[in-house]
Amino acid sequence: MDQCIIFCRTKLDCDNLEAYLKSQQKDWTCACLHSDRSPDERTANLNKFKEGEVRFLICTDVAARGIDVRGIPYVINMTLPPPEDKASYVHRIGRVGRAERMGLAISFVSTVPEKVWYHQCRSRTCNDTRRCSIWYDEITSLAEIEEHLGVIVNRVTTEFDVP
Repeated sequence: MDQCIIFCRTKLDCDNLEAYLKSQQKDWTCACLHSDRSPDERTANLNKFKEGEVRFLICTDVAARGIDVRGIPYVINMTLPPPEDKASYVHRIGRVGRAERMGLAISFVSTVPEKVWYHQCRSRTCNDTRRCSIWYDEITSLAEIEEHLGVIVNRVTTEFDVP
């Protein structure tokens, strides 16, 4: 069974993707790795992935910098890292194809800016919601990543046909 690490920008995105994959009644076993999970659960989920018990490990960027899993053939970026954190892209795709093995990193890039809600004040009683959203422009983020890496990332358009 080929395995894949899937990166999401937020913990909520990770949880939502995990719930979706588990709801599909397919062989899409998965586990999450992010800071809202207890240390014991994170360790157990990482071990399940390393042992091949789960096919997809769904992570935030925190996981990109600390896990050592060899021979992962695929990494999927469901969302790009924030524009100010270009190095996280390198850490994410650095999980694939290690130890002289081939691998494939795929990034889904939105062609329109996305409004992302979060609580800057870190309080559920926050009444000033004007500061609780930001806009992500992934096309701009991708351009900044390409400049940072000094390469052009290959693109596939929405018209791409899969046989």
